[in-house]
Amino acid sequence: AGRYPKDLGEAAVGSDKRRRRQLSVYCDRYAHFFRREFFVQKAFEALNAEHTPEHSGFRHSCATLYAAYRGAVLRGSGPEEFAEYCYRDEHFTEFDAAAAARFLAWLGVIRPTPADLEAFDA
Repeated sequence: AGRYPKDLGEAAVGSDKRRRRQLSVYCDRYAHFFRREFFVQKAFEALNAEHTPEHSGFRHSCATLYAAYRGAVLRGSGPEEFAEYCYRDEHFTEFDAAAAARFLAWLGVIRPTPADLEAFDA
């Protein structure tokens, strides 16, 4: 089908029913990485680690954006720091995927759920 996910998608769309069924296994596996419950934590952890130059500034940017989010969505309540908002404990070991996802949805990075939309309008 090709070297890139795009090639697999194009092959799946432009083929007969039997071939689409064969390729659907690979498409489902690839789609797993973009499910909300998987993507949010992995993306946050990779970006927040700032191991590569491309990720430097993520924490500072999120701190700035979180201040706006805290005022607009949380109405001034909630933790003062972005990292504290994304973790349930003071040792930063229990990731709060729902909180991080809501923040990313507010930014427009992921599609908001009905619960997210309710929180934004509250």
